[in-house]
Amino acid sequence: MIQIVATTVYAGDGAMITVMRTLAADRHDDSTGTILAAAADLPISPLKDKGVFMGWFLTRKSFRSAAAAKSAKREKWDRQRTLQGVKWLASAVILVALVAGWKYGQRDLVTYASQRGQLVSAETVELVNSPGWLHPDVQRDLKWLVAGHVTADPMDVTGLERAVAALAGNPWVESVSRIERTRIGLRVHAAYREPAAAVMLPRKRDNADDFLRKTDRFYIVDVKGNRLPSDSLGLRDEAYRVEQLKEIGLPVIVGVSQPAPKAGELWAGDDVQAGLSLSKLLRGEPYAGQIMAYDVAGRDRRNRVWLSLRTRSNGTVWWGLPPGQEKAIEPATKVKMQWLTQISAMKEHRFSIDLGGKTVALYLEVPTVIQPGDEGDPRITGAIPLQQRDAIHRARYDNR
Repeated sequence: MIQIVATTVYAGDGAMITVMRTLAADRHDDSTGTILAAAADLPISPLKDKGVFMGWFLTRKSFRSAAAAKSAKREKWDRQRTLQGVKWLASAVILVALVAGWKYGQRDLVTYASQRGQLVSAETVELVNSPGWLHPDVQRDLKWLVAGHVTADPMDVTGLERAVAALAGNPWVESVSRIERTRIGLRVHAAYREPAAAVMLPRKRDNADDFLRKTDRFYIVDVKGNRLPSDSLGLRDEAYRVEQLKEIGLPVIVGVSQPAPKAGELWAGDDVQAGLSLSKLLRGEPYAGQIMAYDVAGRDRRNRVWLSLRTRSNGTVWWGLPPGQEKAIEPATKVKMQWLTQISAMKEHRFSIDLGGKTVALYLEVPTVIQPGDEGDPRITGAIPLQQRDAIHRARYDNR
């Protein structure tokens, strides 16, 4: 079977040429037929009716136009965008290389540093802000305490954390800011508890004048009332004896109602705090050496602490309410201190604040000597003749 296919194309001079090709149905090759017509005005419709297929040149032209546009679009190259992409790619490659290098080199670096580290000893530990009053034995033991928890590995953070925890738990240490590792050792930044007074352990008092015995025992407290140990680490925590008070050189508080707490803990009750406030107030006064102890055993009718000073000449100065709690009930603290200063300047009474072993009351309108009566009740025997008493009264009212 022979099939005739007519194809219409453009000639070089613009005329249409119809090419007839014969295809054999039973063969794979084809032979070109003879050119039948080459006329510019040849009608198209008769060829279409005879099976002549036209429009090939339109499809071919459209395909060539699309290919040319695509080729032109492909040839348009953005140099800046390409350069930016290359930069981002290079940055990503460098970052990946750094992460991979750190991951695989960290272990070797830590191993190298740990092998070259030096063992920390107590001699290489520095207490940066260690106060002068801190005993050398306490400083030495605190250094040993820190050094015992730190390893030779400079990358060991856990050891530093253990050292901070151990130091913060010591009764002599108020708080720990930080511990720094240096090239030669450690630097410790901490705050320490300063001894403020010696508190006598509670006991039954058989006689009001018998406030110190050889069997009495004492513990040291700081300004806040925290009990301090008798040794550096609190391992051999023993109470001080009476004969050691002179060596300690601290104000003595007697008459407390609560038992002693553990080292590093706050002493319960308001009496210790009251005694500390008065001892801190009078510690720098010229007559402070005459005070043997601050007695906090007294109470008024409203169960408030009633303070008194026990002198070395076996006298007593009744102070009254703790400093700052007088309000309008008693003379102000500054007025009481002025009275004590004037009394201690009286030559006829040998410059003693108890007028030579007597009982002096400072909580009344004027300083007064009081002696016990027949039934033990206090009896006013006379006011102390102070100079410039009117000026003292004016100062009292001005300070209310």
